Amino acid sequence: MADADYRPRDRSRSPVRDRDNRAGDGGGRSDRPPRQEAAPGTRIFIGNLSWDATNEDLEDLFKGFNPKDIRICTDAMTGRSRGFAFANFDTERDAADVIAKFNGAEVKGRDIKVNVAESKGAGGGGRGGGRGGFRGGDRGGT
Repeated sequence: MADADYRPRDRSRSPVRDRDNRAGDGGGRSDRPPRQEAAPGTRIFIGNLSWDATNEDLEDLFKGFNPKDIRICTDAMTGRSRGFAFANFDTERDAADVIAKFNGAEVKGRDIKVNVAESKGAGGGGRGGGRGGFRGGDRGGT
């Protein structure tokens, strides 16, 4: 192939970029308010949720503890629940009380996991690299 025939692939037309950058929508998801950072210890993680669970179900469950907001996380492509949620509370005491009362509780047929949410930067970040190959053993010397 001659250099004159080569054209780099146009990557500006990816479906994800087109979906997020539609004209007039401000470039973000307009169906929810912007996330504000919670004070340490006031944001909780709720895991092992049924895919049928809704934000309203969790609001009813936690209503005596005055949650500021609750958000079930959904898949961006399908809109289906990913099986976990986050909730913010005014005080560490409210969050701790929710954890103590509901960790292991049954909701919609599943035992949920409730604990303090880790900050976004504390997550995995991949498995890291390895050098691969066989490491050790007898190499057949005399």
